[in-house]
Amino acid sequence: MVRILIVDDDLPTLRLVKLALEKYGYSSIKIAGNGYRALEIFYDIDLVIMDYKMPVLNGIETMELMLERNKLCEFIFMSADFLIKEHLKGYQVFGILEKPFELENLFSLLKKFEMEKIKNKNYVTT
Repeated sequence: MVRILIVDDDLPTLRLVKLALEKYGYSSIKIAGNGYRALEIFYDIDLVIMDYKMPVLNGIETMELMLERNKLCEFIFMSADFLIKEHLKGYQVFGILEKPFELENLFSLLKKFEMEKIKNKNYVTT
């Protein structure tokens, strides 16, 4: 079972992604409306799906703090910022979704993530 944290300050996006993941069969999902709140509930997480531009802490700042606590966690960034790939240069992220994105693109990344994690047996253990 993949444990997912979705982080986005845009409530409709947050709800849409959560609902889509639930319909796709994921059940271990946490949500947060900003990076600070995400850090408060960041434990036993395999994958973070996160917006880049957020108040309090942006996505990169949040990711850096999360990686200090869990180096095995993977990240998929979602952003409407056309420079997102430039912002993430030098960071190893699992995927980038440019908003607006098709849910099929997210599901494709999730399937790839699951296959790699099963192959490498790198799930977070509780």
